[in-house]
Amino acid sequence: MTTNEVNHNFSDSFQISSRIITDEGFVQADAIMSKVGIAEYHAGEFGNYKDFGASSPEEKIRVYRPASTLFNDATLKSFSNKPVTLGHPAGGEVNSKNAKSVSVGTIGDIISKDGDSMKSRITITDQKAIDEMESGKSFLSIGYKGKIIVEKGMTDSGENFDAKLVFMKGNHVALTERPRAGEDCKVIDEKKEVLNMSKVKINGIDVSINDEAVQAVSTLIDSNSQKESKILELEEKVKTLNDEKTKLEASNEVIKQKLESLNDEDLINSKVQERINLVDSVSKYIPEFEFSGKTDREIKVAAIKHFNDSYDDTDKCDVSVSATLEASIFYGKSKKESHSEVVKKINDSAFSKGEVQQQKTQKELAIEKRDLEINKEKVQ
Repeated sequence: MTTNEVNHNFSDSFQISSRIITDEGFVQADAIMSKVGIAEYHAGEFGNYKDFGASSPEEKIRVYRPASTLFNDATLKSFSNKPVTLGHPAGGEVNSKNAKSVSVGTIGDIISKDGDSMKSRITITDQKAIDEMESGKSFLSIGYKGKIIVEKGMTDSGENFDAKLVFMKGNHVALTERPRAGEDCKVIDEKKEVLNMSKVKINGIDVSINDEAVQAVSTLIDSNSQKESKILELEEKVKTLNDEKTKLEASNEVIKQKLESLNDEDLINSKVQERINLVDSVSKYIPEFEFSGKTDREIKVAAIKHFNDSYDDTDKCDVSVSATLEASIFYGKSKKESHSEVVKKINDSAFSKGEVQQQKTQKELAIEKRDLEINKEKVQ
């Protein structure tokens, strides 16, 4: 059968023992609030009886409350310092709107495990509630929100069940006449022994249900939530590692290319010769320049400034700088134009970065113009 989830407001009875009267007249008592085990309910109490595979609303189902649900930290803490009421309040729960009018005491702040039972101390402060408890209303029924998973199974002790309690969140404890439960659900003090039971609200309908039925969902939900969170965390780590791997591979490729270029003897010789040619061509114009440690671009800019000391290579690409140097040397040699005209032509031919193709074209035009000037001189 497909697993279904059913949410309820439960009210389970539990034990009272060792009553004491304080100086103020308050009653304090140790109480067993819930127990591990199986309880029987009519399928119709939970709303749609077909969810349990039942043939009628009267068919009984067995609900298992495992220790993993009953004694997990969230469940125990949820009952700490919650109110005690005289009977269950209208609507099945205590909230900020009705707390003042329905509260007659409190549950203690320590909720503990006692064998297969959940135990705490309660304090009853309202005299009417104390009087009713002394006159026989000594049963306690815990009110809490719970969730049931509809699935068949078997307990470790070999008992079959039809559904399992997987979540439990405490709301209040009610003094009641006689809770609906079996003899194994008891309220005990030094004088007498009685029963222990629970109530639940399912889809807006009040349902009586044993204390054995509400606690199994929490552990499964918490466990699944933790697993999903861990999976997301691991997926994020894998993504980060893959990104780092990609960056390293790209970096390694750049290093590899640089190493290959360093091992290319022809390329090295070509670069050396280019450097020698550059130094030879400009040394006559800037003999005082310290070439050692300078880049080719720095040498070219220094040579250009010999012809035009206001030259600024900011935003000029390497091709533009090279073209400007050639034009400066050529115009400097031909002396056909004034220095200001040379500067203007050089500046007019300056290019910004990103216009490399246009720069190459202007460089070619400058060279063609230089050749025309030379041929013209020869003819004359």
